[in-house]
Amino acid sequence: MVTLDGRVTRFKQTGALPRYVDDGSGGGQLLLDDLAGSVHAVPFDIDRLAITGPAVSVLQGVFLRQSDLGYWDVSRNGTLVQASGSTDGTLVSVSRAGVAEPLVAGARRYRRPRVSPDGSRVVVEVDPTGQGLTPNGTVDLWMLNRAAQTFTRFTFGAKSADPAWTRDGRRVAFARQAKDSAYDIYWQPADGSGSAEPLYEAPGGQWPYGFTPDGKTLLFDEMVGGAPIRIATVAVPGGTSAKPAMESAFRNRLGELSPDGKWLAYTSTESGRTEVYVRAFPGPGGKWAVSNNGGDQVLWNPNGRELFYRDGAKIVAVGVATLPTFEVLKRTVLFDDRFAVAGTLNWDVFPDGNHFVMVQPADREAKLVVTVNWLAELKRAAKQ
Repeated sequence: MVTLDGRVTRFKQTGALPRYVDDGSGGGQLLLDDLAGSVHAVPFDIDRLAITGPAVSVLQGVFLRQSDLGYWDVSRNGTLVQASGSTDGTLVSVSRAGVAEPLVAGARRYRRPRVSPDGSRVVVEVDPTGQGLTPNGTVDLWMLNRAAQTFTRFTFGAKSADPAWTRDGRRVAFARQAKDSAYDIYWQPADGSGSAEPLYEAPGGQWPYGFTPDGKTLLFDEMVGGAPIRIATVAVPGGTSAKPAMESAFRNRLGELSPDGKWLAYTSTESGRTEVYVRAFPGPGGKWAVSNNGGDQVLWNPNGRELFYRDGAKIVAVGVATLPTFEVLKRTVLFDDRFAVAGTLNWDVFPDGNHFVMVQPADREAKLVVTVNWLAELKRAAKQ
């Protein structure tokens, strides 16, 4: 907790999305989301900034986004609002017109699908418990073979997330949870002929996004300590020291290299909101803004002449030229985004440049539930 005078108080209590509520009994409750569908109340002395008792579960079945954050809030007068619904979805192929066709039967909690370079396979996170990357959660990668119509588990053991294909399609790199709950980068053969091996280990968290065309450099997001997340590169295999892809004081992430490896598309908050940019890679060189009204989760068309990104509820295609230098051409909205958004790159493009792999929510009729005078219920639950 940070006071307006800059004083910082740290608590041992785990949780997210903190809300302080004065329960009218001369004290207050600190409400914390456990990122697994429940909200806990912790007695809290606002004058001393101190937790005064154990946590008690006061809200269950909270609708979760794919970033594992719950949809709920409490007003000062004690009115609770929460979303009801499911985060399960269907893995689908979507045309440029927004027409979806299922790739796998049945709904699961999918996240971050990635298409192999030849388009024959899709690797994707599957969360069977609904608790995501929380301590009690289980997340593994699964592999869809489109020709054989098989969908099989690809990783085993520690939580595995954020897959990225090598350019030759022979291996998949991914983030694997380490003992300190951070993430290191591992890889393993895409055909299942071998087990996972470390590719790059370092303090903090690392999440892979791709490789240079020669396969000798890995591009990944990196977060160390309290520094903003940044895009970094490291020589592979065997590299032990990463370096930033660019120097910046802002959040730069979700880097995607062009098919020829000469241009880096990414998102940054340097303008005050998330926008899409392109710069020469590995540099030096210029930088160009691609989006002009907010943009996120950028992808290259495999033909190298077009970029795709998500702008709120829209999927946008942008024609680009790269010779004699980079140039942004026409922006076209392809369709409204009726598909799941997560805090990562939650879609990919097939080699034809005309179809995308996305997650279509199974529960598209989620509702907001409002409970008035919820403070009375909160006080009863907190006393149990």
